[in-house]
Amino acid sequence: MATRKFTISPKFLYAKFILFIAIVLSHSHLSAQVKAGKAPPVDTFKKANQLISKKKFRKAHNLLNAYHKNHPKDMNAVWQQAQTKFWLGNFKRSDTLYKTAVKLKPDNDYLRLNYISSLADMGKMAQATTMLSGMEFSGRDYPYMDMLHAKLYYYQGDYKQAAAYMRKALQSDNKTEEIYNLDDEIAYARSPRVSLSTAYLSDNQPITAIISTLKAEDYFNRFLDLYLVCDEYHFMQNTVSDAPWVRIGDKLFFPQAGLRINVGGGVFQFPVKNETGFSGNLSLNEKLSQHFDIDLGVDHVPYFDSKTSIDSNITATRFSAMLNWHLRNWAAQAAFINSTYPDNNNVYSAYGWVLAPIAQFRHGVLQIGYSSSYSNSNQNTYTAVNSLSEILATYTTGSSIAGIYNPYFTPNNQYINSVLAALSLNFSKKMSLNINADVGYGTINNPYLYLNKDNSGNYAVIKGYSNVSFYPGDATVALNYHIDKTWLLSAKYIYHNTYFFTSNYVSLGIEKSFQRAKKKQADPKSTFSRLIGEIENEIQSLYKCKDANELKASVGKIRSELVTLRNAQKSKADTYESKGSDAATMLQDRYDALNDMVNDLDAVNLDDNADGKTNKKQWLIDKLYELTSVNYNGYRE
Repeated sequence: MATRKFTISPKFLYAKFILFIAIVLSHSHLSAQVKAGKAPPVDTFKKANQLISKKKFRKAHNLLNAYHKNHPKDMNAVWQQAQTKFWLGNFKRSDTLYKTAVKLKPDNDYLRLNYISSLADMGKMAQATTMLSGMEFSGRDYPYMDMLHAKLYYYQGDYKQAAAYMRKALQSDNKTEEIYNLDDEIAYARSPRVSLSTAYLSDNQPITAIISTLKAEDYFNRFLDLYLVCDEYHFMQNTVSDAPWVRIGDKLFFPQAGLRINVGGGVFQFPVKNETGFSGNLSLNEKLSQHFDIDLGVDHVPYFDSKTSIDSNITATRFSAMLNWHLRNWAAQAAFINSTYPDNNNVYSAYGWVLAPIAQFRHGVLQIGYSSSYSNSNQNTYTAVNSLSEILATYTTGSSIAGIYNPYFTPNNQYINSVLAALSLNFSKKMSLNINADVGYGTINNPYLYLNKDNSGNYAVIKGYSNVSFYPGDATVALNYHIDKTWLLSAKYIYHNTYFFTSNYVSLGIEKSFQRAKKKQADPKSTFSRLIGEIENEIQSLYKCKDANELKASVGKIRSELVTLRNAQKSKADTYESKGSDAATMLQDRYDALNDMVNDLDAVNLDDNADGKTNKKQWLIDKLYELTSVNYNGYRE
């Protein structure tokens, strides 16, 4: 599945706004009341919509709130307030306002559909599904419902079912920008992808390297999203050395638990001694609430961050725990990271940061924030470059002793406080630019070396510490350009400056997504399509059954038609099989899907009590979703 946390695409939000306006203008009177004999007042809703189009949601909400106080029974004002609160990220208040609007106009289906869509974007999948099923159960049938089904399946990681409903939604004559955007998102999420990037790294330790990376990923279902990563580190120090690293893994998604798991393993070759090492990674992301999630991770990886580590074989086992908060364009994180090395030394750090939007405009947002971090280690690895005998041979009073972190960097009581800035620009659907920068003030207990005699009168190299101030800074510029829906070009530059070293990193990459061809729907005039449509309609009308006998009779008819359709597919499959056609496989899949539905139907008892009958109807409505998958998910001629 696509490796993304739950976020709301800006394209979805804007498309929802357009849909909202279209629905309200088509089915409701939006103008403020005009008092007889007086000039018409300012059109409150028109002005609010203008503010919303400029993403000035708070001003729009204040305007609507003032209007609502004078018109408490105006459902449209409450409805649009619910929308503005949603765009402001106040999901709890938005939900309350939606419920108020529904109470004012319980028969407004357009309001309910918009509410369901917002519930899905809020992450309230169970509530959205129940409400959507309730509308269908009561006989409502709008093309937009298919898009809502697609969105719910998409958010729950079932991209195959999402694509099935998406194809059905695209048959509607009233397609919106939201539908097309969601279709693109689903197509990308379920498509195999391959990317290739090359990077150049240089720092003043000195380290110089060319890093090439090949990635491939293929989604099968929410529990099987396989990926492959191949890295080649080409270090250019005194002697050229290479460190290839290959790893494979799987991403799993458990939507009911809000849990995402990434597990993988790999093998690499150290740049010296031709030795082989093994890597592993396990990470969990748990959604705690609408605005909070937590990341836990552990991995075992090669360490290539210092000059001395490239000349030796060093690995690190890292544990991380991160609490993330996000509210529209606000974001914050608090984290702890611990790295354990082969000598059982620990390097650990804790940090926190927050970003707040200070300027929003049509094509982007500017955020400003603050971060604070602390790093330390159990043992300091700063040692002399030369041996004691070499130092004594050249040492003079007052001269310094050269030292180096060997073989990895170990901070000693390092504190950094920084000011952050982030600029995100979406020039068009094809091109986006992200610029992040920070500058700060840091202090560190910096090690230094000097000669001193021990109790026996022999010279020894002694390590001391002095409190040093420094000014760290970072900058990242990332540019993405979509050539089309399947090709993506990317470029990135990273500048990193700490007390230990300064580095520059430049990369170029290209990604290709092999989006599955959208299968042609069955001919509406074909026997199969006609029978499927008839069965769908009969299942949809089960809500009209008044008693158990009527329900059993209707279900019996549906079962009979399913059996007839199932057997017809088997008969056709047997005919094609003798010809060696791939159509036999397609027809067999169609037979299996229909047979599963018949078996499920036979396994339930229709002689339930009153509540049971209601549940039975709901269960059968759910079976309609499976039938839709049979018709729109590739089981066709």
